[in-house]
Amino acid sequence: MEESAVQTQEASRAPVSPALRSAWLLRATAIVACISSVLGVLVAPGMPGNAGGRAVEVCQSASDVFAYATCGLLMTLIFTGSYELARAPRLALAPRIVAVGAAGLVVALAAPSMRDRLHPVATMFMVVASSVVAMTTGWQALRAPHTRAVGAVIAAMAIAAAVRLGAWELAGAAGTRGSTRMYDLAAGIASAGVVLEGIGQFAAAAWLGTRGRLSGRVLSNLAIGAAFIVTWGAARGVHPGASMWQAVLHSALADAPGTPAPLGLSAVATFLACCAIFLGAVAIAQRGQVVAVLASLSLAVLSRGALDVPLRALAITAAGHWLLLAMADDRSMWRTLIAQRRERLAAERAEG
Repeated sequence: MEESAVQTQEASRAPVSPALRSAWLLRATAIVACISSVLGVLVAPGMPGNAGGRAVEVCQSASDVFAYATCGLLMTLIFTGSYELARAPRLALAPRIVAVGAAGLVVALAAPSMRDRLHPVATMFMVVASSVVAMTTGWQALRAPHTRAVGAVIAAMAIAAAVRLGAWELAGAAGTRGSTRMYDLAAGIASAGVVLEGIGQFAAAAWLGTRGRLSGRVLSNLAIGAAFIVTWGAARGVHPGASMWQAVLHSALADAPGTPAPLGLSAVATFLACCAIFLGAVAIAQRGQVVAVLASLSLAVLSRGALDVPLRALAITAAGHWLLLAMADDRSMWRTLIAQRRERLAAERAEG
């Protein structure tokens, strides 16, 4: 009895891990990022020309408010994550230096976008820096069982971003030289980026499907179904007589495939743009899991591997930092393993 009481007192005095201490901030950031994505991707861009002036102003103002809030929260996560990584002795020194150093460059390049449009050269460096953070942290996260799946998602998004950057640069060179063959090659490379993003989202959906029968499997299937409905509605919005919501979605998602447009995969790119938002919401809605892992998955999926957008570059940078911290946290690992065991036992009882 005395020995157990001493152990309980020692456990109560033990420092709380960063991943558990910042769980509320991680969850709040992911929720606000999901709302910002809905407004900024599916609603506000499609309102002009399809709704009244007052409705357009309200939607645009709401989109701006949530975008600024998301930016502030993501920067807070990156700053606190960098501080915790700098004092995490259990992690190797080289990955920590790369993750913290490249994250500082991402923040420095993304911050001016709150006021002005980024210069193409600054955008290119931001994509490279955020991809380096994501690739470094994702590769390290593959070493731990409770962060392996999310690490694979982050790594896939990082590779997709690098591929899209190459397609973007090649398309620019093709325009300068007037080479249609070079532009077709750029479009083919962009198609590879869409495929890589799809692999990352498929891995995220598969992992979420194993979190539980209702909260995981059902919700992830509903997210995919909702993405199909939105994509179908956007495709119908071009026809005369389309309803207002279809016209709004068509206008909002017109640029979803990106530049250059992928060869034969524009509809797939549009579907993935919708699916990312719904899967991100499903990820953060999970219960009984480590919030740092769930928020990292949500932010990584929302980034879509399209890191030329400052908010997406910040999102995957924050996701990489906190997934690396969750990997080094034994409490997070054991909490994840215990939750998985409980879900497995509950499923066995239900089947029996």
